[in-house]
Amino acid sequence: NSNPEILKIGDTSAEMVDKLNEIIWALNTGNDTISSLVAYMRKFANNFLANTRTELIYEEKNVPSEKPIDGIARRNIYLATKEAINNIVKHSGATKVEMDIDAYDGLQIQIKDNGKGIDTKQLHPFGNGLINMKKRMEDIGGEFSIENNGGTLITLNYRK
Repeated sequence: NSNPEILKIGDTSAEMVDKLNEIIWALNTGNDTISSLVAYMRKFANNFLANTRTELIYEEKNVPSEKPIDGIARRNIYLATKEAINNIVKHSGATKVEMDIDAYDGLQIQIKDNGKGIDTKQLHPFGNGLINMKKRMEDIGGEFSIENNGGTLITLNYRK
């Protein structure tokens, strides 16, 4: 029989290690490429959804191996993607997430779920997730859109 307090300490420790690894990745200028960003987002989505009942369907196209991306843009795009996936698990009731990434002309990320969809008129007044996602994309000259379309569809566009 495991002590619940020990299990809680273990979970907290694992979470702290993940957050430290994320900080190190964000600060490492060697990761300032589109391919590094895409690989890290894929890894996050796979790991995060692995412990849920939500299936990930992932597709990437036209991802150049060494095309540079500004470190601030890389971090903001990653955090917006992370927030989108977290929101799906937390709020949508989805069983499937489709994540499509295309880097042909800049970077376009579409994250679609098969959940209940988002009612923009009924958003939680203290929630900052969607506001932060939009601001993060605007801060780097990108675009953020969200729509209710048989679930929720989030699109992140970055063209620098």
